[in-house]
Amino acid sequence: MIEGPVTVEKFINLVSLAWKQLWIYPEGHPARAGAVERAFAMLRVLVAPTGSLVFGVDREALICAGDRLTDTNAQQLAGQLFRRNVAVVRFEEGVVASDLEHWLALLHPDPLMQQTSRLWDQAAAAGIRHIAMEPVDFSGVEASDDLDTVVEKPEAEETPRTLWQRILHNLMEEGRRLESRPSGQGGSAGGGLGQVIQLLRGLITEGEDTAGSGEYVAAGAAGEAPSPQDAAKARRRRMSHLSEQLAAAVAGHLPTGAGEVKGSDLRQVAELVKALPASMRPRVIDAAARRLAGEKGRPEGLKLMAASSSAAEVVSSLRRLRGEGFQFSEHALTIVDALAWSAAGQAAAEAPSSSSERDHQALELRKFFQAEDLDSFPRGEGAEGHEPVLLKLPVDIPVLEHLPAEIEETRRSLSDQYQTKTLSLTLLDLIARAREPEAADPLIDRLGTVFATLVASGQLTAAQAIVSFLRQLESDEGEAKGARGAAGRALHRLSGTDGAVAIVDYISSAGSEDYEKPKRLVDSFGGPMVRSLLSALSEEEDMVKRRRLLSFITSLGGEVEGFAVAALSDSRWFVVRNMLALLRDVGGDACLPGVRQTLGHENAKVRIEAIKTLAQLDSAVPRDLVERAMADPDPQVAELAITALGAHAGVALDLLIQLLRKRDPLARQRNQRLKAFKTLGTIGDPRALDQLSRYSNQFFVFDHLSERRAAFEALTGYSPEARRAWLKKGRKSKDPEIQAVCKRLWAEDDSEESH
Repeated sequence: MIEGPVTVEKFINLVSLAWKQLWIYPEGHPARAGAVERAFAMLRVLVAPTGSLVFGVDREALICAGDRLTDTNAQQLAGQLFRRNVAVVRFEEGVVASDLEHWLALLHPDPLMQQTSRLWDQAAAAGIRHIAMEPVDFSGVEASDDLDTVVEKPEAEETPRTLWQRILHNLMEEGRRLESRPSGQGGSAGGGLGQVIQLLRGLITEGEDTAGSGEYVAAGAAGEAPSPQDAAKARRRRMSHLSEQLAAAVAGHLPTGAGEVKGSDLRQVAELVKALPASMRPRVIDAAARRLAGEKGRPEGLKLMAASSSAAEVVSSLRRLRGEGFQFSEHALTIVDALAWSAAGQAAAEAPSSSSERDHQALELRKFFQAEDLDSFPRGEGAEGHEPVLLKLPVDIPVLEHLPAEIEETRRSLSDQYQTKTLSLTLLDLIARAREPEAADPLIDRLGTVFATLVASGQLTAAQAIVSFLRQLESDEGEAKGARGAAGRALHRLSGTDGAVAIVDYISSAGSEDYEKPKRLVDSFGGPMVRSLLSALSEEEDMVKRRRLLSFITSLGGEVEGFAVAALSDSRWFVVRNMLALLRDVGGDACLPGVRQTLGHENAKVRIEAIKTLAQLDSAVPRDLVERAMADPDPQVAELAITALGAHAGVALDLLIQLLRKRDPLARQRNQRLKAFKTLGTIGDPRALDQLSRYSNQFFVFDHLSERRAAFEALTGYSPEARRAWLKKGRKSKDPEIQAVCKRLWAEDDSEESH
């Protein structure tokens, strides 16, 4: 049931809440219950009038029916869709709750931008048919002779401020136009970059056929056709003017400020540059370079620009910026050097130097290397007149398809992976030669760094080999005492915080199917690493990492139980709660005494977790513990004890009956009493009906009607013979709900007897 008015803003809030709960909580968690259903109920109402509900996606807002939704929930959803190159989301008539749930599942945050498939393709693969998504499309871009000229729109509509908003606005307009067409008259929602280039070509040639446009006024006034020279000049002027407009759009599309330029922005601009004619590229590349090479830009985007055009064009643009006094960031200077080398190689391949030029370059090169300090060669602002002569020399590097064996071995030995393994063997050899354990501490510190590097790079087999070597060295009585002690200190260091953090980081990026190797690595350490991982679980603040680490520790099995039980005495309540949750999956009879003690913990969240664990593991909870839990001062704890331990423990029957036989005139225990009726129905013991017969008497007015209804609804769990007398009275009840329940159960009992 929907409470309050139905609005788009409220729908976005419900969708955002459902999205977060689907991501945060595992399947089956109570917090997920009803989240998607509430959002879907409101979506169905919003879609009904027109058959669809359309949202446009901006960088920081959602747009619906001309209104910009900029609250926090809308911004979070818009940001996630924007990063996945989605411009329009359309909910169509026929959408079901499962479509909405699967669609929200596809929107999990992807901070590392590892998603390679397109969101709309993923939705199609998941069978989502009534939630359509449209990608960013340049087909609606419009060019004009004046940057201030915009398409005429009603005053109430907001004029787009950025290239993205222009594209988005045009997509929305196109969507409204298509909806008004007769059936069969629709067009494609996406034309891509090809339509942009087609539009530009039309604008370039437009002036050639239009007299009076400013270029051919004189010729038109004289009644003569323009000469080829005039036509060429006019064409160049028009192309120059259009390139200025594109440059201004690109400058607005790539805003200044650290971290604001997204990878999707760069890809769109790069595609535009690649498709433009060579004569129109310089100003567009200049506009992009100003945004990318500054102090707060993303200079790595220069490489993408170079790949879309050429390194030489990008270097030429950077030289123009330098001439204007533009200040490059330090990172940008490094990339500029690399692009300059690439541009020099292209120039050398296209135009080899003459003999006299090579002689001049050789003289400059000789002067360069005669300097006492090569680092003193002028760079940056002082480099005018000292262009690196190295960049002008043609370089011819032969490329071999197959390297000789000795060269291949040398090349392999230079890789980071090979050098890391070699360094680890060297450190182990030096540790094995230690005369005093303390003398090996610097080597052990370096070995810890190498171990973390191996784990981070996925070389877990090599990391496990280090642990195996140290354990063998420590246990070998034939080795020197100093070496054995050093091996023990190294194992202690590797199984400590740094080693555990390295394994946690690896687990966080790996899937559950990749647990086998890290499990073998943890097994090679034994107990010390398990303790460190449990400590990391307690201290980890990142929810995603904590959930994956808990899943991994659970996969280790029963060997974790002893360490988890020991951690139940920790003074931090959240540590105890985490251990109880872990013991539900890996615990056995040995952990029950420790779990029972936590029923008296001062924190209610711990007591709730203890009740859940005992209900799953303990088949004989002592009566005093059940009684104490059912009388807990915290209502949530008491209700859970009645529901979980009441149905689970055989000693709870008389406790539940005792609770219900008491009077509760002030309704202080109303919820507990209602749950007690339900639990008794789960147990189904006829003795409960005999001792609670007063609830079947409609003339007994001292019990609340809700409790009498709960008592009759619980009859479902009793045998037909036990509930017959109650049903006979309930069929004559004046309360329609009690009467309906009894008539239904009476009919079911008669049907069973007839068969």
